[in-house]
Amino acid sequence: MDLDIYVAIYIFGNIFMTYSIYKFMRLFYTEKIVNRKIEFGSYFIYFIVITILHLFIKIPLILMIANLMFFLILTFNYKSSLKERILVSLLMYITLMCIETIIVLATGYFKVDPLMRNDYQSILGSVIIRITSYVMVLILGSYKSIRKGGSVPSTYWLCIIIIPVGTLYLLTTIFIKNTARPLTIFLATAFVMLINFATFYLYDQIARIISDETEQTLIKQQNKYYENQLELMRTSLKTTQTIKHDLK
Repeated sequence: MDLDIYVAIYIFGNIFMTYSIYKFMRLFYTEKIVNRKIEFGSYFIYFIVITILHLFIKIPLILMIANLMFFLILTFNYKSSLKERILVSLLMYITLMCIETIIVLATGYFKVDPLMRNDYQSILGSVIIRITSYVMVLILGSYKSIRKGGSVPSTYWLCIIIIPVGTLYLLTTIFIKNTARPLTIFLATAFVMLINFATFYLYDQIARIISDETEQTLIKQQNKYYENQLELMRTSLKTTQTIKHDLK
């Protein structure tokens, strides 16, 4: 039964992991893609293949090669040079691999052999990996915004810390007591991930709307300024023409 719960939670969590990879990719590629359907299809295929490999193959070396190959393939949704595609793929994989390795070791699993089947089945560890990966993407996105001259509210940083830590604490309490039924564990885990991702998604959408409104306000102010300048130029031209006429 525990194995069935782990499989269900892994599949559910891998949906959010795929979304985290999408968000990670968009940190590097901000231009619009050529085809939205192709982009969605490529991420969906990635989700299916990686899920199957993880559940049935479980050999770290094969998973590593598959992830790197798919990361590189996903970059072809966006305009870039081959060198940049390779660098982005490597950076994404190294970042996510470091997060996963640290959490796997922290949850007490030390048997790591790249050529042998990986029997790591910690439900708590799997959830922490996905939430931590998404939080890392949010932090990198905020850092990118700061580098561009934008400001990140203190409440945003507070939410990034409190929401994941709080929900993981509640989830850890459930696992420590070990008295909940399998269905309860699955639902609690699913809701923890949903709460985290939905909260940050809504916050990002609100921030984007506010940013768009601010940009529209600035554009209106600039247009008004240009209209005033144009009016002054017209007045000046008219005055000049009047003076020339009087001189004649």
